[in-house]
Amino acid sequence: MIKKLRRKFVLSNMALVSIVLVMVFIAVCLFYQQILRAATEEVLRQSIAIRNGQWHKPMLGVPMQKPRMEHIPSFSVMIDAEGNIQDSFGRDNVSISDSALIEAVSQVQNPGYGTLPELSLRYLCMETPDGTRIAFADSSHERASMRNLIFISLAVGVLALCAFLGISVFLARQTLRPVEEAWAQQRRFIADASHELKTPLTVILANLGVLLAHPDEPIRTHRQWVDNSREEAVRMKGLVEDLLFLARSDSGQAPMVTERLNLSDLLWGSLLSFEPVAFEEGTELNSSIDEDIFIMGAANQLQQLFAILLDNAIKYAGEHGKVWVILMQKENHISFSVRNTGEPIPQEYLPHIFDRFYRIDAARTRERGGYGLGLSIAQCIAEGHGGHIAAESRQELGTRFQVTLPPAP
Repeated sequence: MIKKLRRKFVLSNMALVSIVLVMVFIAVCLFYQQILRAATEEVLRQSIAIRNGQWHKPMLGVPMQKPRMEHIPSFSVMIDAEGNIQDSFGRDNVSISDSALIEAVSQVQNPGYGTLPELSLRYLCMETPDGTRIAFADSSHERASMRNLIFISLAVGVLALCAFLGISVFLARQTLRPVEEAWAQQRRFIADASHELKTPLTVILANLGVLLAHPDEPIRTHRQWVDNSREEAVRMKGLVEDLLFLARSDSGQAPMVTERLNLSDLLWGSLLSFEPVAFEEGTELNSSIDEDIFIMGAANQLQQLFAILLDNAIKYAGEHGKVWVILMQKENHISFSVRNTGEPIPQEYLPHIFDRFYRIDAARTRERGGYGLGLSIAQCIAEGHGGHIAAESRQELGTRFQVTLPPAP
């Protein structure tokens, strides 16, 4: 699908560029043709005005003419009322036979400008004080110039299209890279979600199979299978709720009722609920929380954010580990961080730590009841409140998650 979309992008771009280049090419050719024609007509006017190499006196109402353009061969003739040639001017500058000259004069029908395609001539027929005068100028240079222009334009157009093709392919790859990554992430997300849902469903079906195999026995004799099925159903319900939250966040439809909240009190409440968990794990829980820090947000989502980070910190603090929780108000933002001891996260894993279903140790995470969605949800909550979350992990520091949030106005 992505390749097809990239191909359509390149073809559409090349089609638009080709249309623009053709329109520009046609406009340049028409404009240049008018310039060549104007130059030839200027020579014709000068040929009418010049006689024996001298300028006529300017006629009343006729603008002063420009100097003669010698690079365009031209000459003029004077004819009588019957069309006979009385005199010629400038024939020394061109090579034309008498028969060709008579034929050219005979083909001039009307006064004004005209063309003689068979003889490659343009003419101007005018009535002057001395009589009817016809000026002729060679027009073969126009065709030659147009051929050169067309050849150069085609060569430049081909090179330009090749350059635009390369640019289009590059831009298509750069532009569609986020789409390709999102598509790959979506496919991976669906595959991972299907795999995670398959496990509890398999366990539940197996337990039901055991119960159905002994229909006459009382339920208390198979209580373990019922309890196991219930646990898997609860875990599956939690997974579905997490998936639904992420899906709504992606579509911008995650419900969030914001209000002015005391973030310090919310964090204290979360810490109190995790103190028994830390005690059971043998983890020391330390905190430094500034008082009366206010934020505009959703209480349930912020509590979920605290719970995710605290739960991860306590679980992976290591034996006799320590956890530090810090909340402080800075000049223009709120800083919340959770740091723990324990084995640091390898640097190559840090860029993917917020990816969905990403688990450094899948077996260990599954034993602790995780699906690899917690940090993804934490990131969605932080970004949904106008902030961001980052992670760093080093041997001397441990692992720290830093959340930055905007304060309430």
